[in-house]
Amino acid sequence: MLFTSGPKFQLAKIAGIPIKIHWSFSLLVILICTVGHLYSASWLPASALSLFVFVILHELGHALAARKYHAHTSDIIISPIGGLARLVSLPKEPMSQLWIASAGPLVNLTIMLTLYLIQILFYSKIDFPFDLGDLIHQNDLLGILILINAALVLFNLVPAYPMDGGRILKSLLRIGGVTEDKATMVAVGVGFAISILLIIIALIKDQYMLIMIAVFIMITGYQELKRVGLIET
Repeated sequence: MLFTSGPKFQLAKIAGIPIKIHWSFSLLVILICTVGHLYSASWLPASALSLFVFVILHELGHALAARKYHAHTSDIIISPIGGLARLVSLPKEPMSQLWIASAGPLVNLTIMLTLYLIQILFYSKIDFPFDLGDLIHQNDLLGILILINAALVLFNLVPAYPMDGGRILKSLLRIGGVTEDKATMVAVGVGFAISILLIIIALIKDQYMLIMIAVFIMITGYQELKRVGLIET
């Protein structure tokens, strides 16, 4: 599967869960450092490091929520397009699956609100929605960190399976009485539709990173359909 195969390097163990970095993540680090040097953007490497930490915390949210429901996490893999907590199994109850899927975005939401409270108490208030250009111009690193977590919450809640939003959608369908197979098909189908939309936007706006995300969604969705036997291998 994309960004889960190939060389990975273990960075640490947190709560007994191995944190691994996919080799391709080094390409993103090189790109960020190069861009930061070219544009004398000292905030960029700090923001990138913070994003790395926030993604790990996000995935730990999933893993620790899964542990509460007696589901084991084999490892957490960090790649250029985010993180992946690889769960060995999931509880069968849809409400438990809903809490596990929601745990990651809830971690970033908590971080965002905490940082925003600090901003209000000790610095000038930030108005919503954020203007990234103004934050960069003002070298407002705290504001940028708030924006990063807001983006992680919104991005992960996009209902494209296997992203958190897609898993939440599937869980809600199950809670509503839809069968496991049909809920999976609907969630994967929505993910495929969003992937096609991302590719169209990428080609129009020259945002080719979106194509990588779209391909990831398609491949992992297809893998899920194979795993549960909804399509022939």
